[in-house]
Amino acid sequence: MAHLFPFLPFNVDETPLSWATRLSALHTGGRLVPFLNDLGISYLSIIAGATDAVTRLCDATGQDPAPVLRNAVQKIGKRSYSLRGQVLSAEMLVTPDTRFCPACLVADSRSGLPVNAARYGRVSWRVKTIRTCPIHDMPLIARRLGQWDDKLSELAVIVPESNDALQGLAELAAKRSPSPLQNYVLQRIDGAKTHPWLDSLSLELATTMTEKLGAILTFGTDAKPRELSEADWDAAGVAGWAFSSRDERGVCEALALMQKRAAITRTNGIRKADIFGMTYPWLANRRTFKDLEPVRTVFRAHYLATMTGLPDDLVFGQPIEEPKFSTPNKIATLEGVDPRTLRNVLVGKGLVPAASEEGACLCLLYTSDAADE
Repeated sequence: MAHLFPFLPFNVDETPLSWATRLSALHTGGRLVPFLNDLGISYLSIIAGATDAVTRLCDATGQDPAPVLRNAVQKIGKRSYSLRGQVLSAEMLVTPDTRFCPACLVADSRSGLPVNAARYGRVSWRVKTIRTCPIHDMPLIARRLGQWDDKLSELAVIVPESNDALQGLAELAAKRSPSPLQNYVLQRIDGAKTHPWLDSLSLELATTMTEKLGAILTFGTDAKPRELSEADWDAAGVAGWAFSSRDERGVCEALALMQKRAAITRTNGIRKADIFGMTYPWLANRRTFKDLEPVRTVFRAHYLATMTGLPDDLVFGQPIEEPKFSTPNKIATLEGVDPRTLRNVLVGKGLVPAASEEGACLCLLYTSDAADE
């Protein structure tokens, strides 16, 4: 079988879409879609990482398909993808933006190939958690043109700057080391297993939980996901990793710190969202179809061991059966008695301190078994 000449080898860290774009630049000097049409390959199938489309492209060039398929982000369902065995949702992928490191693209241009056939997109740039170039220690740049073909990630179109202009961007960039969460994600995609509990979770669940914990601890419970910048999320990943990397115990320590902060800033009437911030609606939403239960279980167990409640109160999407702790006011409401009367009875039995007689008794804890006596 005749192959396209000259041969353009696939880079081990490249995306199939990037390689197809470079092939089109080298062999036609033009854009990706017409080149694929000439080969009878749908551009949508290349975007989806379809095995047959990638294999056909490899057959036309003489390239071994194994490394190309290894880097394919393959669509496996509605808004669901797979990369090297790791299941990723569409929310975990960088699209329609194209991320790039200007210093990497400058280095690519030194290969001796025409610029548009030399610069290539790294597979790691497609994963949202990867926000820093580990080679040049600088934030990746995200760019889109607002056109239908942004999803093709054609660097020649989206990043047309000269090497001098890209070098200027690199020199202006702030220096930043890759976060430990980013390092974990890259290692896990490569097949490493380094943290048993996190490894037992889906990659998306592990990273989302870590970033949300870190966002609350760094920016407070009022922080809104859509209002945080990429730099903010990177900082959140660093902060959250200090806890999630120590598995369930570390996560519970983070939750305890949130509780402590909430008690300091608010003396009564503390809502769950005031304590746990964006993690509470995320885990409490019973309409969420993703498998959040492994994390819900840890959060719920910590809540029940440390917080007040009443039977049938919803805690992270599930009702309490037998709360360990409650408050006088909550029990009074349940039993239909005056809170002051119940408080006086509890003080008389020595279940709450006498000093509470003048207070609201909203934040005092006692076991529900003791109260039943």
